[in-house]
Amino acid sequence: MRYISLFTGIGGLESNNTKPLVVCEKDIHCKKYLQKTFKTSEYIDDIKDITSSKRSLPKVDIVTGGWPCQDLSVAGERKGFKGVKSVLFYDLLKVAQRSKCETVIAENVPNLLNIDSGGVFATVLSEFANIGYKYIGWRTVNTRSFNLPHQRRRLFIVASKSEQVAKNLFNPIKKRISSPKNTTQVNSFYHTAGTHSICFSKNYTPTLKVSGSGPAIQYKNNIRRISANEALKLQGFNPNKFKDITDTQKYSMAGNAVSKPVGNFIFDAIEKDFFDIELNPVHTGDLFDERVNIVDSRIKNGLYKDGSIYEVTLGKENLCENLSDFIDYNDNNFLSNTAILGLLRRSAKAKKIIDRSLLSLMIDIVSMDALLEEVSKDDINSLVNNSFSSTLKKGLLNDYEESLF
Repeated sequence: MRYISLFTGIGGLESNNTKPLVVCEKDIHCKKYLQKTFKTSEYIDDIKDITSSKRSLPKVDIVTGGWPCQDLSVAGERKGFKGVKSVLFYDLLKVAQRSKCETVIAENVPNLLNIDSGGVFATVLSEFANIGYKYIGWRTVNTRSFNLPHQRRRLFIVASKSEQVAKNLFNPIKKRISSPKNTTQVNSFYHTAGTHSICFSKNYTPTLKVSGSGPAIQYKNNIRRISANEALKLQGFNPNKFKDITDTQKYSMAGNAVSKPVGNFIFDAIEKDFFDIELNPVHTGDLFDERVNIVDSRIKNGLYKDGSIYEVTLGKENLCENLSDFIDYNDNNFLSNTAILGLLRRSAKAKKIIDRSLLSLMIDIVSMDALLEEVSKDDINSLVNNSFSSTLKKGLLNDYEESLF
């Protein structure tokens, strides 16, 4: 298998058995890691250098890459292809054409299916089909299906000149979900949120992000940030291979990566012919000639061929809940009182729910007196009412019961 990796980051979307011939990544810290991992690969900094007619490219079987998703994600600006970063998709297409590859493997956020009521994704399908990749499968995969306690759903697209290769994307995930070895309850949440849901998650983390310092975790009577090394482990990477890289850079690398076992699975899957596939016609005829240009965003797993859309029926994903096995219990990077008060203040004013065990612990850590200096009684009343039953909230607020209620 010969392939080119674009927008590589620290990798993840590659074969477990074969190294890429060409790697395109401009971040110097990512390149430092990649050059130790893929020692024989050719490195090119700028995607524009690869698409330039002045540079020759080897003929390959596959071009792969997750083009930047900041303009497409729910957390981003949701500009679709109006965003500067998202139009790098067209550079991905140019590299595919110039390398004469048979197949493109692309990765992005599931929100790509939703933008403009499916119109942006219809454009993706159209652009692939127009340059000869007439068979296109797409599949939404959760990292938690691979024994990594990290809620990370990503959309994988296999656009190919071969119908069978596109169908191979739907090979079943056969990863056995193991029970946690450590039975400690470990919860996770976004400690910088509050105006929106904090995504409180029991025994797994919400999605790691590119910016910020990662989610926080709660276990026993502790609340602390996920460490940079824990973030890398949650993506399937070995932290020991990231020495001499700052925590800030490692957080960013982890948030930007494709979960390694997921990317390896995609590569393995397309090489194994899969015939037991259930296709349900959704739109038949020529989708683009009819100028419909809309794909039903509810189709999380689908196939496009001959101008028609089919929904692919897959079995239920098995998801792990083993965060306790990934945690360094000696880490003492506890969340500061200022950070906790900030989260409580934002959540109270936005009237957002906080899990009652977490809320009780946070108030116990910062003290009700400190909270009352930051948040009005009415806002605290709202926060507690949203998070507790009437009997539980009295037990929590005891001495302040009369003044608040």
